[in-house]
Amino acid sequence: SSSSSACVHLINKAVSEDFDLRPLFVHSGTNAPSRLYFSSLFDNRRHCDDALTVQCTTMQELINTSNPTVIKVDAEGGERFLAHVRDFRSVRLIVAEWDWTHNRRKQDWEHVSAHLKLHGFIVEVKGRFPEFDENGNAELCDKNGKKRGNTGMIFSAKRSLSIDVATSPSAATTTAATASTATVAAAPTKRRRMVVPTVVDGCPVGALIIPKREDLKRVFETCRPLGLFQSKGATPYGDGMALHLKLEAAAEFCAGSIPASIQALLDEGTAEFMPGLRRGAASQRYRGSARRPADEGTRRLQDSKAQFTFIDLFAGIGGFRRGLEAIQGRCVLSSEIDVDCQETYAMNFGGDHLFGDITAIETQDFPAHDILTAGFPCQPFARRGERGGFEDSR
Repeated sequence: SSSSSACVHLINKAVSEDFDLRPLFVHSGTNAPSRLYFSSLFDNRRHCDDALTVQCTTMQELINTSNPTVIKVDAEGGERFLAHVRDFRSVRLIVAEWDWTHNRRKQDWEHVSAHLKLHGFIVEVKGRFPEFDENGNAELCDKNGKKRGNTGMIFSAKRSLSIDVATSPSAATTTAATASTATVAAAPTKRRRMVVPTVVDGCPVGALIIPKREDLKRVFETCRPLGLFQSKGATPYGDGMALHLKLEAAAEFCAGSIPASIQALLDEGTAEFMPGLRRGAASQRYRGSARRPADEGTRRLQDSKAQFTFIDLFAGIGGFRRGLEAIQGRCVLSSEIDVDCQETYAMNFGGDHLFGDITAIETQDFPAHDILTAGFPCQPFARRGERGGFEDSR
């Protein structure tokens, strides 16, 4: 910086999850001969045989040392290490690229996103998600091995802080990269007060992550009497398992009210609470036997005549869908949690795009649509009910 009110410090350190020595791989682009060369700590892309050994630091240590208000991460996979930061201190803006080549698992993105939200950040994605296979891994190439679209997306995370922050445009900024980090420290300027937002983002969901499967039985024995988990709520997560919490339990955990027996598991590292982790659309796909017999030619003709598309949420047995299909609408997704209603719905309309619990489905899993319908929960307002109104959990 040429400004007399700021100075620049260049820190040549690789950002990792620990302070160990690690090999730094030199990569080349996908073209041959390549015009692009870069380095990273990951060997899952084409790289030279020789590797440098570098001393690593953690993103938490960089934040502790520099206390920035803005972080930019362009780190060839290092964006995953944001999930390891326990204290973001004065950080109020993070801009990063999510590299699906290095971080292919959708669950890794969900982990980082949920972690940032837990610390008060509002996460916005600039770009499109790739398609995912049945295991939740990004599909970056077609069946012929040709690269399919972009392999990265930009996202930002913003929050307001109840601390004094500089109003100067040269506020402290830290850039974290795999092999180099630049820090700009601002001079004292006029300060103003900012406030932490208190908006709750959607339904409280979350899961306990069990990294080692051999610990699963012990965790089950500890947690089962408490009735915390969803029915059939265990899903694979990396080399371990995720045990998905009921909405009420997730809300308590997010508020910091964790049973002592569970807290003991968290303290010793046997389990980790991950707020915001959902089971995914695949786990909620209708798997019943009811299938409306439909002539494929008739269905294609109906689709060709469609004037608009719609999503049918809290669908019951399909009242909204019946009306919208009558005026040339085409349903691209339905969600109904009641199993008996699902069977009737599938007999009427088929189960190709029918899913269950909506709180298990990520927003980006919803297809593009023109109209969204939602069956309103009448029970909290019906005269024959308890009249809980908007305080009713439904």
